[in-house]
This record gives sequence, structure tokens and C-alpha cells, in this order.
Amino acid sequence: MVGFKFNYFCFINEFDYYIIKEMLFLYWIRDEMIKRKKWIILDSINLTEEKINEYKRKAKFFGEYRYDKDNGWIGVYAQEIFCEYLKKNNINFEKWEEVTQIDEYDIKIGKIKIDVKCATQSNYLEMTPKVLVEDKNKKDYYVALKYFEDINKLVIVGYFEHEDLWGYPLKVLYGTPFWGVKLYNAKPFLHLLETIINNNKI
Repeated sequence: MVGFKFNYFCFINEFDYYIIKEMLFLYWIRDEMIKRKKWIILDSINLTEEKINEYKRKAKFFGEYRYDKDNGWIGVYAQEIFCEYLKKNNINFEKWEEVTQIDEYDIKIGKIKIDVKCATQSNYLEMTPKVLVEDKNKKDYYVALKYFEDINKLVIVGYFEHEDLWGYPLKVLYGTPFWGVKLYNAKPFLHLLETIINNNKI
């Protein structure tokens, strides 16, 4: 990412510059967003090796190569922790349990379909919903989580609606097109929580 020339460092290309810039911005606003309760800390990751391997086995159902390479098991764990958060707030929900086909949702609350997305590595600054999946099974809302390795915390940074996805560039990774949805553009999660709670009363 960074090279050296005449005792000065420089970015090898412009793309690397923007990645570093976005990372610094996201980490810079993190503490303030948590302090203002705009972002919500869910939990730390303090698991036994046996438990981590259990999550890794679950993650393989969603794509063995990608989920091994990108700490996909953290995404599976994040979904479970988010479910625990809903339970603590006395919110009833259904989980999608079928692993042999593309999921219609991760969580369903009344008629609301929700997908839980987690950026699992320090340099991941985007939510990455897959075009093929979301085109076939539209969700109403996408809850965006981020794992911050430096503080060992899973954090809800906000949410997006399905229509929001179309405003972001299409990218391809491991042969799969996806939208690169910037985490720092997420809408305040407490707004969605209010909608969820109201829907839960129906």
C-alpha cells in the first residue's frame, strides 16, 4: 500500500490512498458515535477455539472459500449476537433456518424481512450484499455491523433499506457481483428499532 521514495513515504496508487482515508474516517468517528449512542456495542468476541470452529462449520454453508478467507464465521456469530439483542429488547422474531437454498431473510419480525451484514476485518469499510441474492430475495432492511478488532467489539453502525443499495457501485469478488455499501452512510439504527418495536406490537 505504501512505498518509500527519497526518505518520504507515498501511496503506490490512488485507490490505496482512498482506502486509508476512509479507514481513518471510520475509526475517527467511532468513539463519538458510540458515545452519542448512534452506534450500539453488542459484544466482545471471547470464544473458545472449539466454539470458533463451530461457527466456522456453520459459515461453510454460505461459501467455503470466501468465508474461510474473510473471517466469515464472525458474520455468523454477529447474527446470533444481534438476535440476543432483539431478545433483550423483548422483540419476537423468526430466524431463517434452511441452509440448502438462498435465504429469504436472516430475521423476520412480523412482515419485515431483515438481513444482518457484518464487516468482519479491520480494513473492511463496506456492507457487501450480493446482487444475485438480493435480486431474487429482496429484504426490507439491512442491518450493518462492524467488528473492530482493535477494541474487540461488534458494533451496530446503522441500517440501509433495499432501495439504498442501487446508489452504490457494483463490484466483483471471488466471481460474485455485490454492492459496495459504505458503512459510514448507514442510517441511525434506533430509527429502525422504533419501526421494529411498533411492528412487533401488531
